[in-house]
Amino acid sequence: MTTFHLRRILRAALLGLALAALGGCSRSCSKSQPAPPELAESPTTIATNAGTAVSSAPVVSPVATPAALSNAAPELRTIAAPSASTPEQIQRVATLAQKYAAVTVFDDRFEVALQIAEVGGPEAVKTLETLFRTETDTALREELINALINIGDCKDEKLSLLRLGIAADQPASVREVAIDGLIDQQDERALALLKGLLNDRDEQIRALAQHAVELAEEMVKHR
Repeated sequence: MTTFHLRRILRAALLGLALAALGGCSRSCSKSQPAPPELAESPTTIATNAGTAVSSAPVVSPVATPAALSNAAPELRTIAAPSASTPEQIQRVATLAQKYAAVTVFDDRFEVALQIAEVGGPEAVKTLETLFRTETDTALREELINALINIGDCKDEKLSLLRLGIAADQPASVREVAIDGLIDQQDERALALLKGLLNDRDEQIRALAQHAVELAEEMVKHR
């Protein structure tokens, strides 16, 4: 099962909890609804048979290099993600962006989006945002946001795209994907964006945001 499939399952579960909460309360979502299990993706530590601690970190882009970890957030120090794009990455991403514009079939554009994410680095995230701004297909907008999960670090750039994704003028499905992405960030700024949705005009988004805030608060607390 791929990361994208797992993410869809987790999002569906989160949305199901939000809708269940809607069915059991009035226009304002009840805060007594129990929070779902944590979905933290931060590295965990397991013990081997010999008693030695081993870090089981999330899978990251193969282009990442340990030399660029000095600016990484503390909870991401074990993830080899570059703090700046290399000339090679910039050139590769530019080539893929041209390829994205040249193809029109959903599957082809989806594949190019994944390839951009595999390159990694802040330039890849910025390019995904540029493509998001011009993409008219709702499903592809969702996948451009989903592609962020394959890129380590780059939180500033990711938050810029996710902020666009949760905007009130986006389709509900795009906003739901962006909410999911904000939870993944384990960041106070992402939590603030989620809290801003608690008064959204869309009742379903408000309910989803309530559960997302509960998850994000736990993840920020235990990062």
